[in-house]
Amino acid sequence: MSRFEKRRDSGEVFIIAEAGSNHMGSLDAAVFLCREAAERGADSVKFQLFKAEDILIDPSKCDPRTVMPVDWIGVLAAECTKLSIDFMCTPFALWAIRTLDPYVRTWKIGSFEYARRDMLEPLENSPKPIIASCGRGFPDIDHPDISHLYCISKYPADPADMHLPFFGETYQGLSDHTTNPLIPALAVARGAHIIEKHFRLDDTPTDSPDYPHSLEPAAFSQMVSAIRLAETACTPNTPETSPEQSRYPNRRE
Repeated sequence: MSRFEKRRDSGEVFIIAEAGSNHMGSLDAAVFLCREAAERGADSVKFQLFKAEDILIDPSKCDPRTVMPVDWIGVLAAECTKLSIDFMCTPFALWAIRTLDPYVRTWKIGSFEYARRDMLEPLENSPKPIIASCGRGFPDIDHPDISHLYCISKYPADPADMHLPFFGETYQGLSDHTTNPLIPALAVARGAHIIEKHFRLDDTPTDSPDYPHSLEPAAFSQMVSAIRLAETACTPNTPETSPEQSRYPNRRE
């Protein structure tokens, strides 16, 4: 059972550290992103698998450092297994789905793929759970086990742009592009059970396309602590009043 399924079954919040392209062409950095994510309390670390022509109108403008080599996948998946966290990776083309299928236990669909029938049709018959960001609408997919993430597709997003909903029937979680570590905890207080947040290292190159909307390790730790506090304090179950809570010697009976 994946860590996502364990968290979901227990009613706990599942936290995804979105590494994206913050490896910037270094396998050592990608491995360290996995280790730092685990140390900072993430349940999963997520990368992206694409070729330049999959995401850009003009592929010549792609920085080759942002493209994760296919031969890294097995290395990173094995590292996540050792760390007891889930390896996740967003596919941006049909070939990427086929490549990732042996390694991921939960699919993650990005906001820009929500209407890509060439990609979504193969996932409809997959037995694996799907988590889909909905920054541009809801994915055109019929699947029995799909979770939708509320998402504002600005990079970075301002907290004033968020207008957080109450989570539950429509959205089950948040994909957050702000740089405020407390926004995810506010989403949890409103019922979110999945949080995705971009994550970088202290020495990630500043020209990484994901750098502006990523949290450094210390801020990510702060975010995780706030999420767990919100999870504890905002439980929907009302505890019975204990005798200690009901006795106040300095109050009138």
